Formats: sequence, structure tokens, C-alpha cells
Amino acid sequence: MRRLRQLLVPLVGFLVAGLAAGGVTYAALDASSSNPGNSFTAGKISIQSNDSGNTMFNVSGLDPADPPVTRCIELEYTGDVSGLVRLYGTSAGALTPHLDLKVERGTGAPAFPNCTGFSPTATVYDGALDALPASWASGLAEGTWAPGEKRPYRFTVTVDDVEAAQGLSGAAEFTWEARE
Repeated sequence: MRRLRQLLVPLVGFLVAGLAAGGVTYAALDASSSNPGNSFTAGKISIQSNDSGNTMFNVSGLDPADPPVTRCIELEYTGDVSGLVRLYGTSAGALTPHLDLKVERGTGAPAFPNCTGFSPTATVYDGALDALPASWASGLAEGTWAPGEKRPYRFTVTVDDVEAAQGLSGAAEFTWEARE
């Protein structure tokens, strides 16, 4: 019996070691493939005008008998993904209900604020200055613009021929905003 035990103990040890080695060998038989270096960058929505930060209108002495005051501006979509563009504006002052504003989209490449070369293709807005939509939500949809797209606009302002407009003043800010 002792001899049998002397033979079995090494044999059992050998079997246990063999099973353990087989498990390690099985785990070592593995394969994988990786795809490193992935990165992500969000698209950019951006629009700019050719006004160089200058005011489009600074007019005094408006008279209904005078020709309308016109100014042109060109917008360029500088984002790298398409964006929906809307035009809206805010106004203040007692004169703004008496000012008529016409905004036209067109062709040509006018140098701000000159309208030489501008040719209208569509009327975007025609009404009282103080009735121009005042937010993105109610703004005038100018469609989806692609990267690099340029659009010129002509703004025409006239004062109503009413005695109530005399001596009044007003101000306005026009905004083109692009969103995805």
C-alpha cells in the first residue's frame, strides 16, 4: 500500500499539473484585433457678413419726398456643415412704426453698403420696421445654406408721409442666425 501511495501521489500531482498547464495553454491560444486612434470633431455652424462690423444705416433728416435709402450686405455661410438660416431683427424708438422696410435677396456681389451690381430675385420682407420678426422662432426662413454659400441682400427704408413721424427717431438691429 505504501508503494502504491508513493506511486499515486506523484501521478496525481502530475495530472493536476497537466490540467493546470492545459488551462493556461488554452487561454494562451487567443486572438484579437484593435482599431486604435479614433477621434471625433463636431461640425461648425457659422455665418458672417461683409460689413466689417460697420452699421448699415445711420440716416438723419428722413423725408418722404426723398428717394428711399438703400443699403446692401452680403452674407457668407462659413460653417463646415449645412445650417438653416433665418433673418430677424429688433427695433426701438417712436419712429420705427413709421418706417417701411423692404428686404430683397438677389445676385451680384455688392461691396458693403453699396448696391452696385445687385439684382433682386426675391422679396424676403416688405412691411413696417417694427413688425419685422424679432426672434429665431418667428424669423424669416432663408433656407438651408451649404458651406461657402454667399447671398447678397438689399435693404430699402422709407419714412411714411405722416405728420406724426416728424422729429422722431428709431434704431434697429438685423440678425441672420444659422442653426442645424
